[in-house]
Amino acid sequence: MRKVKPYLLALTLLGLFSSNSQASAWDMDGNDDIDALTDGLLLLRHTFELRGEVLTDGVMADDSTMSSAQVEQRVVDAYAIADIDQSGEVDALTDALILLRYLFELRGNDLVVGAVADGASRVSPSDIEQYIVEHMSADSSGADNAGGTASDAAVIDEAFGGATFEGETFTFPSGAEEWAGFANMNTDLYPLTFASGGSISFTGSVPSGGSVDVRFRFEYNPYPDVDPSYDTQTVTVSGATADTYTVSIPSQGNNSFSSLIMYVVDRDAPVTVSNLVVSSDGGSGADNSGSDGGSDDNGADNPVDGGSNDPDFGDSVVTVSDAAVIDEAFGGATFEGETFTFPSGAEAWAGFANMNTSLYPFIFQDGGSLSFTGSVPSGGSVDVRFRFEYNPYPDVNPAYDAQTVTVSGSEENTYSITIPSQGNNTFSSLIMYVVNRNAPVTVSNVVVTSTGEVANAGSGGASVEPPSEYNVISYGAGSIGDTIYPSNHRCKEDYGQWVENAGVISTEHEVQKRGCNQSTGIPTGDITKLYPHLTGPAANKPTQTHKWWGSVSFLGEMTVGDANDSAYITPDPISARITNKGVRVGSIPSGLQLTGPGQYYYPIPAHEAEVFDGIAVGNSSYSNLEAYTKDYSEGSVTVLWKSGNTDVMEATFVHGSPYVYFKAFSGNLELRTLRQDSVNEKGTFSAGSNMYGIWTSVAGKTNNYLIVGEGATTFTDVSASSDPMTMGSIRVNNSAKEMTLVYLPSLNAGSPSSSMVSFFASKARNKVSALDIDYQVDRATNEITVTHRYEDEQGQLVDTITGMHPLHWKNSSQATSNYKIRSARGMLKFAEVDEFNYQIPYVGVLPTMPTIDGSFDQATLEGLVSEFVSVSSDSWNTYTDTYWSGKNYGKVAELAAIARSIGMQSEAEQLTNWLKAELSEWFTAEADGALKTKKYFVYDSDWNTLFGFDEAYGSHQRIADHHFHYGYFVRAAAEICRVDLAWCGQDQYGPMIELLIRDYAADKDDPLFPHMRNFDPANGFSWADGKMNFIRGNNNESTSEAATAYGAIILYGMATGNEALTEKGMYLHASTGAAYWEYWNNLDGYNNVSSDADNFMPGYAHLTTSIIWGDGVDFATWFSPAYAHILGIQGLPSSPLIFHVGIHPEYMEDYVALGLAESSNGKPSGLVNDMWRDLWWNLWAMTDADAAIADYNSVSSYQPEQGESKAHTYHWIHTFAALGHLATGTGSLTADHPAALAFDKDGVRTYVVYNFTDQAKTVTYSDGHTVNAEPSGFTID
Repeated sequence: MRKVKPYLLALTLLGLFSSNSQASAWDMDGNDDIDALTDGLLLLRHTFELRGEVLTDGVMADDSTMSSAQVEQRVVDAYAIADIDQSGEVDALTDALILLRYLFELRGNDLVVGAVADGASRVSPSDIEQYIVEHMSADSSGADNAGGTASDAAVIDEAFGGATFEGETFTFPSGAEEWAGFANMNTDLYPLTFASGGSISFTGSVPSGGSVDVRFRFEYNPYPDVDPSYDTQTVTVSGATADTYTVSIPSQGNNSFSSLIMYVVDRDAPVTVSNLVVSSDGGSGADNSGSDGGSDDNGADNPVDGGSNDPDFGDSVVTVSDAAVIDEAFGGATFEGETFTFPSGAEAWAGFANMNTSLYPFIFQDGGSLSFTGSVPSGGSVDVRFRFEYNPYPDVNPAYDAQTVTVSGSEENTYSITIPSQGNNTFSSLIMYVVNRNAPVTVSNVVVTSTGEVANAGSGGASVEPPSEYNVISYGAGSIGDTIYPSNHRCKEDYGQWVENAGVISTEHEVQKRGCNQSTGIPTGDITKLYPHLTGPAANKPTQTHKWWGSVSFLGEMTVGDANDSAYITPDPISARITNKGVRVGSIPSGLQLTGPGQYYYPIPAHEAEVFDGIAVGNSSYSNLEAYTKDYSEGSVTVLWKSGNTDVMEATFVHGSPYVYFKAFSGNLELRTLRQDSVNEKGTFSAGSNMYGIWTSVAGKTNNYLIVGEGATTFTDVSASSDPMTMGSIRVNNSAKEMTLVYLPSLNAGSPSSSMVSFFASKARNKVSALDIDYQVDRATNEITVTHRYEDEQGQLVDTITGMHPLHWKNSSQATSNYKIRSARGMLKFAEVDEFNYQIPYVGVLPTMPTIDGSFDQATLEGLVSEFVSVSSDSWNTYTDTYWSGKNYGKVAELAAIARSIGMQSEAEQLTNWLKAELSEWFTAEADGALKTKKYFVYDSDWNTLFGFDEAYGSHQRIADHHFHYGYFVRAAAEICRVDLAWCGQDQYGPMIELLIRDYAADKDDPLFPHMRNFDPANGFSWADGKMNFIRGNNNESTSEAATAYGAIILYGMATGNEALTEKGMYLHASTGAAYWEYWNNLDGYNNVSSDADNFMPGYAHLTTSIIWGDGVDFATWFSPAYAHILGIQGLPSSPLIFHVGIHPEYMEDYVALGLAESSNGKPSGLVNDMWRDLWWNLWAMTDADAAIADYNSVSSYQPEQGESKAHTYHWIHTFAALGHLATGTGSLTADHPAALAFDKDGVRTYVVYNFTDQAKTVTYSDGHTVNAEPSGFTID
């Protein structure tokens, strides 16, 4: 560690003073003077990462009129010139120290001794003095004139993700996606390079006054080929008067960028940006540095010199690796033996990956090197370069790109590259790129020399010290830990710095960024752990999140006036924001709005306000409350507001219900509206005794509410002002301090009919305390019956009125009233019930596709299996997170089943044994007597969940997507169980598999996990997010990954003979499929059944959607605007667990056509790389397998989707060609066995049964056909 503070103290005590009266870029405090103990120290402090008042305290000149923030911005701007020694970065103990010495009038060798960075290119005292003097001028451009360039103005005129702009004013609306932004369309600027840094300048203002943050991002190419990329610091634009702002850009080495994006950070805050100019400082960044033996290296020490100038690593621990194994090509790159080629047709990002994963992780605490043997078979020269990444794509950051090396001549030679210190960053991915196209180059003996120690490397750790106190809990032969330890936390760069592997922590970006050391990727410990907001009965149950109300448990109350506190719950038709003042209640039907051809939702105006449209309920005696989940059931939640230890009030919300039940324990309930009577935005209507009718009509959103008090009730106007334009307040007075807020399904202000008022008032005070939802499986048909029971506090049935959603009323015999209204899921129909039930068909699953003699070429399929197996098993999964690892395990499980079915027993065993080894590693928490750091699970007793290490996509901090991640594990385990039941025994790994199932699909009485974490019985489908800090409520994208998770439960249950798990999986799987066709695909709307049956809002332009929100839909994905992804995400992964997507072949024809609409030829073969050609062949095969095969045969090579193998695609499409379309799954044809299906082709019906047991079994279909299923395998009849 460098000893910094004593030296700084000595400088201060010198009492020296040097001043330069010229104004310049070195004038940090803006007083038109440059001196050591103000400007010099400001730069030095900033480079030591001091910020805010700590940066400026005591070192600003007395005559400076700037604020701390303004000074800090000037210092940041000075970074454009502050790389004084031209080392590629601005450093405290080189550049800042040199400037400070200069201002203290040190010259000559005294100026530079010990203060010039290794590898710097401006090193002589005279050059450095001249450089500083050149930038003393007030009109200094802030760039080294050597090679500096300024672009024409960028043209920011394309918005994406829901962002909007008008002229030069840009807005990030509440309803926009998190990744929404604006793109430069002046492509003449590209490519941009910053070999020696640069800057962005622009003119900015805020039309409304105040401040708005913006930031910029440079990407290699537009999405998806974005890496390498660079995110600038955030810039705060202030005031309505236009001003000039500048953002410095540090050196980006040889990286080039052909995409410039602007993001507005603050939602609903318009900002004007114009005259956006990018300046680069010195060099093109693509000058073949070192191609002539190092003479053209911008003055840097040549890192490619045959290894004669090895770096001095001092006392560091030096590790020389075994040779890398560069034997995986991607993106269209090719290799033969040790000769590598970058062909013309390959993607720009094509390259080659090291598959010797035993080398990882690399660490370069004090630098390192990479050496190799190289030659060019044809003679001449070829450039190659290497890249180190944190993990394989997509979890690549932090990453380091080595300098380009020129390999010359047909004779072998040794080449060496120096690697500067990378701090504590670790790298578990090594990639090689050939720079020149169509120029074969031979590379061998790639050896990496690293410095520094990686603790617990054997257990997957990186600089991690395990805790000394922890518990390991055994489950069969497996185990889990109970401790998340801070040294395992990691920072990740993904549109900003984020912390992972830390459990549930604050996702506020500024909090997380403070917790990261952005240079090392290791958090500094400033992490905010979150705890559930629970009280009463809920505090004695497992923590429930994810449901339509899950944000209450996760976040508690939203603060009125804080736009970042954006969570709304969606009991639908009601939408509500739980706040520190009570609750804001609106309605989805009144706010539902078509915002584009592929999106409709409720864009809530002034979403942070206590009330705007709609109504709010608060308390007369309290204005700042904390909110907690008090109790919950499958379809309801009770929220309790407290003030310290005082219970103040509670409210119970019931899904689909027009009623919200309120009770005050202290103070009185108050109704609040934006306005008072007589301004056409709020009024009253006639109700009856003990009732009060209120209507509001604000921002085009009209609502009618009825308030029904308990017993004798009066209503008192307690508004603070008589001005009708101010907030209205009505106090509710009765001895019980109870009332029911009733939403009336009328969109006409103040005119609900008396019959409507009477109908909904009649059941308003029949309080529903719980909505119990359960299921039964009829094993004669496998039809699922779902029952909704409305219960009071004693568990007795309650007569009530509820809104039945389309999945309910379309599949039920329950009579409904004449009252209905269109909401998020479609037409909501109200019914008088104490319970109701509905029926949905079971689709069916298989452990693998059957192998049908004559349907495929045996040699071809065997060759594809062998092609996969022949590659080192180290490459079958190079990830350590739960999502991408799980996908790879699912892929290998499918392949193992295929290999076994075609007689490749040796290969099948190899694949299965690898799965056993991988899963048993994950299922074991300790290694070498210490808690592991990667590839294991920890139970969090606060959140009642399992966390897998490593985290991916918020699986810790938002408890997101557990059914997706862990479902892949269960699917892979089920394949092992099918062929080796003993491995899944209770004394082996069965308890660990069941623990994963319990995490995402637990029973009601599970002591460790909440009931069905992800699945929402009220809606009939799953939610992805646990935190759900969105005004739109929760969301879910891929029904097919959910179906995989639930289908995996069926496979595991059948393999192990666990009937309860089998039936649970059947319910979850069937409901997922039914909801997919009801809400994602809107099948009745497609078939023009009726206007009521059409679930999509009039004007919606597509036959399907991809993301379901609590308040509407989005034709989008979280990661791509491509149709192939938007529709393809519902068919991923391809397996016999997602048959639900293909049960309507006529619809599928149009679905496939839409998904391939952006293909160059309307077929999968015309899709660009990474558009999932293989998934689209598989989907197409479900409706037209012959066409899919013909197109498949037209392609000579392709890159499989991450969770798919070439053998599986070939087998899938040829099996569908033999079988035809699915005949089961719609309910018209059923069977009495969960793994029994039927297919129709050309008038011939084929029955397919898989029997998991070792006894013959008779399976009966509803058409009267029976199949005598042979034990332990397929029977095809």
